Amino acid sequence: MTAVLYKDDFVTLTSDILSIHNYYFPTASTKSIPLSSIVSYDDSETSFFRMKGWGMGLSLCWWAMDLGRQFESSGGGGRNLQVTLEGCSIRCGFSVRNKAAFEAAFKPILLGKVKSTTAPLLQKPTVSLPV
Repeated sequence: MTAVLYKDDFVTLTSDILSIHNYYFPTASTKSIPLSSIVSYDDSETSFFRMKGWGMGLSLCWWAMDLGRQFESSGGGGRNLQVTLEGCSIRCGFSVRNKAAFEAAFKPILLGKVKSTTAPLLQKPTVSLPV
């Protein structure tokens, strides 16, 4: 069994898999993502209108369930993260309880495992929304 590097009620991270809990609607089942399929990671602050408590807001990102995500009093803002997967135009958004601890475990693994792609790792992906 692979050791758990970070775990909270939103995600579990091992050296090979990022498991996003309460991802799929309406079953609230977990999405397990091989780290090798992640082509970019975005930790920049997301506006209130571009995120959602669960599902897709006004962006190309599907957010795992966190019904307090948009409210600063529940720790919102800086704890919301997104990953882009190889061959997928919709990003996966999720929350973490302790962003610093998550990133300390996540970023070194990503830098060693992610395949070379045209999307810059650890940068906000550029996406054009239809007008």
